[in-house]
Amino acid sequence: MIYLLLQPFAIMKLTEEDIRIIKEEKRMGIVFSTCILSLGLLVDVVYLVVNRPANWTFLISLNLGFIVLSLLCLFLTNRKLNNDLKSGIKITRLEKIQKKEDYTDYVGDLVPIPVLGNLFPRLWKQELRPVLRMNLVINGHRYEVDKEIFDRVKKEDFVIMYFTIHSYTFLGVEIVSKPVTSDSLSIHP
Repeated sequence: MIYLLLQPFAIMKLTEEDIRIIKEEKRMGIVFSTCILSLGLLVDVVYLVVNRPANWTFLISLNLGFIVLSLLCLFLTNRKLNNDLKSGIKITRLEKIQKKEDYTDYVGDLVPIPVLGNLFPRLWKQELRPVLRMNLVINGHRYEVDKEIFDRVKKEDFVIMYFTIHSYTFLGVEIVSKPVTSDSLSIHP
């Protein structure tokens, strides 16, 4: 039975572009952490408004709890991504394209505000702009690629995919330069 390299095809060092992609993925942990700190600030304001003679020891311990929870959330959310940056390596896998998909998606830069959009149309009204999305379906998963790669590959072609080793974050895809035959693949019993 032929398996398409269930083990890593190769191990390589992270490039500057790969490091940039991993750092962009870390933003979600920062957002969660900031939301927890904002919630702590809101609780502080409500507590100070409701309780005029404030109990400062309770307030300080509550703030310390929010800070610890925020740091814990930041650490746990970005743990695998930090390990990827520390290890400095990525793995490659040889995969076969099942199908190609392209579609037009409509996105906006800001959240539209209907009332302000009617009052100040140049400032707040939002027009959705079309964005062409190009995906390769590989092993039942969609991976977004740029137009150059999308135009160069065909269905049933083989590509080399790059992933981080700990979080398995998709870093990119490269077209295989020479054709892959069943003789060149590893055969496992």
